[in-house]
Amino acid sequence: MIYPDFPVEYWCKKHNLEVEEIECPNCGLIQKTTIPFIAKTCVGLVAPLHECGPDWQAGTVVPRDPATRDRWAQMVQGCTDKE
Repeated sequence: MIYPDFPVEYWCKKHNLEVEEIECPNCGLIQKTTIPFIAKTCVGLVAPLHECGPDWQAGTVVPRDPATRDRWAQMVQGCTDKE
C-alpha cells in the first residue's frame, strides 16, 4: 500500500470519498478515516493505527478504475432502492 502525501480534502474530492468515523468492534474506539492510500486496484482512506493493531484498522475503499467505480455505485444504488 502507498500513502500519498495529499490533503485529505483533495483525496476525497478526487475519488468521491468521505471521511468516516467508524467504531472499532474490538475496543469501541471511534476511528476517523483521514489517511489517503493507494493499493493495486483501489484507493481510499484509512484511520491511524491504534492499540488493537492493523487487523482492526478502519478504512473506506473504492476501485481505482472509474468504470468499475460507476458499476459499484449502480449496484449500491440498486440495493438501497430495494429497501
